[in-house]
Amino acid sequence: MHSFLDIYEFCNTLKLIKAFNVNMKKQVYYAVLHVYLRDNINNFTYRIV
Repeated sequence: MHSFLDIYEFCNTLKLIKAFNVNMKKQVYYAVLHVYLRDNINNFTYRIV
């Protein structure tokens, strides 16, 4: 039988994994957005020049 502490630790680990995944998704999203914006700004400046 698992003790309460084991279950508590397990839940905390799950929370950490979940938080880590959310952060990873955010970083990937920002990286993609950054590249997308940079490319569009480059295209935009080329059109002006």
